[in-house]
Amino acid sequence: MTAAEQSAEAAREAQGFRLRSWMKWASAGVAALLGLSVGWNLLGSRWQRPGPCRALCAALDKQPNDRARRARDTCHNPDSSQCRSVLVPLALDLGLYDAALEALDSAAGPCSECDGMRAEALAGAGQIEPARQSARRARAARVDDRYAALALAMAERPGNRRAALEQAKRALLFGRGAPAQVLLAELHLELGQLEAAEQELGAVIEADAQNARARLIVARIADTRDHYRDAREGYFRALELRPDFVEARYRLAKLVYRAGARDEARHHLEKLRGVAPPGDPRLLELEQALSRPRR
Repeated sequence: MTAAEQSAEAAREAQGFRLRSWMKWASAGVAALLGLSVGWNLLGSRWQRPGPCRALCAALDKQPNDRARRARDTCHNPDSSQCRSVLVPLALDLGLYDAALEALDSAAGPCSECDGMRAEALAGAGQIEPARQSARRARAARVDDRYAALALAMAERPGNRRAALEQAKRALLFGRGAPAQVLLAELHLELGQLEAAEQELGAVIEADAQNARARLIVARIADTRDHYRDAREGYFRALELRPDFVEARYRLAKLVYRAGARDEARHHLEKLRGVAPPGDPRLLELEQALSRPRR
């Protein structure tokens, strides 16, 4: 073989080596991409797989407080028992009533407290008569059902606050804890008993400084006393803890509107439209107020 032929052969071998190396690298890259795709799909299916708490987990994921964050581990793939024993009670504590109802309706198997939890969720969602019926079923099985007691207090509140106050005290006695105390504080506020309301709230906030509803009532007390700055800061604090808190956004909009800050009130009205259910009367109230000319 001549020198020229040897040189050509060496060049062909080098080219073949480079081609084989490139193909090996490309095959490894394709395999890695396929593995990543499969892993991503598996991870996605784990989160997207239909389950009894799917909507509830999505709702919890939007809550920036520590209790919701800790619950997300359970959301990876909750079964019915975990959904009802861990996530639904947390949803009720946080006021996520619609998500709690959906989870209760989709979970299967026996559940000793489901009627009571459903009663509280229904009452929180404004379905008063179904809440009463579910509470009666719960109390027929267990007279001291904590969720049923709080549901009945919530159901009594629109028409008879004093009866609701006594029922909320029973719920606290039966072990409903912070939600019962917060409702007691709210009822004391609406009955004009501001010091009693503050006393209830102090214990709640000391135990859980991230309780958004307790922070809302603190702001309402300041609002009632015409302490504008404290009320405004309090409503913002409640919204930091729960960005989709319809009542906090509504009361903040009313507060700044009364103070003459119409542009800020419009801003909060726009925010409220993004979280309030369609046809919510609070939207109409603010729209009508802002459509009137300045005095």
